[in-house]
Amino acid sequence: MRYSGGIDQTFSPKFRASVLFNYFHQRQLPRGNNLNAPVNGVRPDPEFVNIIETVTDAQIIRHELYVNANLNLAPGPPSRTRFNWRRLTLAANYSYIRAERNGLGPFDPPPTGNLELEWGNGPADNPYRINLNLTSTQFRNLTVSLSLNASDGYPYNWTTGVDDNHDGIINDRPAGVGIWALRTTPQRTISTRWAYALTPGASSSAPPASIRYRVSLFISVNNLTNHANLYGFSGNEKSQFFKKPTGSQNPRRVDVGMNVSF
Repeated sequence: MRYSGGIDQTFSPKFRASVLFNYFHQRQLPRGNNLNAPVNGVRPDPEFVNIIETVTDAQIIRHELYVNANLNLAPGPPSRTRFNWRRLTLAANYSYIRAERNGLGPFDPPPTGNLELEWGNGPADNPYRINLNLTSTQFRNLTVSLSLNASDGYPYNWTTGVDDNHDGIINDRPAGVGIWALRTTPQRTISTRWAYALTPGASSSAPPASIRYRVSLFISVNNLTNHANLYGFSGNEKSQFFKKPTGSQNPRRVDVGMNVSF
């Protein structure tokens, strides 16, 4: 079941914004049920270990909010003046997703044995995700872009690392802790790209369609601030890396190059 409502408004030829809200409730999701869990340390069928039956009584509930905005100070054909401060565009979007679920998957029995005690964070749950992109062509032949991507961390599971309920499966969580209760550290990346276009043999007033030869020199910097985006967190209480990252991804990278077209 899904309900959606939104507004998309063009305020002027230069500015447009939209807001969308979704409510999503999915029932009859698969989760596991162990038919051969030990009773007083004895398996009902000693010839087998765990026998997992898939049943469909779990749920996911999501609330989603998306906000988008676009600003273009100079719509229409590009001018050939050497400098025009209006040749500037900005695109921005923000999202909020609150997701809850009470089952992990078709072969994962709930360790509490009660789905009402399993509720925790669901897939893609994230309090904020922000993307900003600023593009400038204010100086003739020079294109400069600056982007920001930021979000809160991703949820992951907290487990005790032992078989507390003695069901033969090590997926137990501390009392009162739901699914995917932990969250990694926030992520952030700032990147920029500078490109200068040369048009050998063409005058500055030549229409773009008549230019035959083009040379573009560029420099691109990914993760300009070299921010450490951490990953590989462990939710196992018995691990020496409990709640700690084991790696960092997307380090700063600088690319310099040239493109030629004719």
